[in-house]
Amino acid sequence: MHNFQICDPVFERPVGRKHRALAGLARLLGVQAELVPLPDQTTQMCTAEQRINLWHLAEQVLAYGVPGDFVDLGCFDGRTSAFIASILAGHDPARAFHLYDSFEHNLGLFTNTREALLAHFQTRQLPVPVIHAGRFETTLPAELPPAIAFAQIDCGIGAPPEFHAALITRCLGHVWPRLSPGAVCVVQDYHDPASGSASENFYPFLKATVDAFLAPHGVGAVALYSGKYSHGFFRKPGGRVA
Repeated sequence: MHNFQICDPVFERPVGRKHRALAGLARLLGVQAELVPLPDQTTQMCTAEQRINLWHLAEQVLAYGVPGDFVDLGCFDGRTSAFIASILAGHDPARAFHLYDSFEHNLGLFTNTREALLAHFQTRQLPVPVIHAGRFETTLPAELPPAIAFAQIDCGIGAPPEFHAALITRCLGHVWPRLSPGAVCVVQDYHDPASGSASENFYPFLKATVDAFLAPHGVGAVALYSGKYSHGFFRKPGGRVA
């Protein structure tokens, strides 16, 4: 058992000639530093720090035996989904993993986003997930499993803030009643300016949207250190506590 898939090259930005030249110059000057390329926002949807967080959160619900399936709302080309699936494969390969996306957006990267997703799973010899193709307005809540142990919500499609906020609220509203006690829900791009983090705050309205939904349930979200990007999580009350 290991978590070295965090360093899977599929997540990393290739090191270019200029980067190598700067690294060589630093060595010549005796500067002890590691130059790490910034993530490409078009192709890299998840930082190493976020993958570390995902690994611990997903592994925790599995170790504690939280009942339910895994869910990824907004899986795009499946790189992050495949990483989550690798955690399942190492702990509970029989547990179902549901992926949701319209597959309408390819950012000019693929001819077929769904095929790109399947390729990431096949290359890593991971079980094929349950794929729910379509907009959330049609797939939710009808195609959600009755019990969820782990969910990730990533709806950053560049839509107007009011549409994006409504979509996040819709996802939370359908996921919340299905979360088992002790289940974890990760929200991509959740950023808390008060944390002092230098990570990107791509959607300044998102924190207020999530907090407003959770407040009546007496639950608060936790912003996690995520490197250049941002995300946070909340846990459904109940279940085993560490």
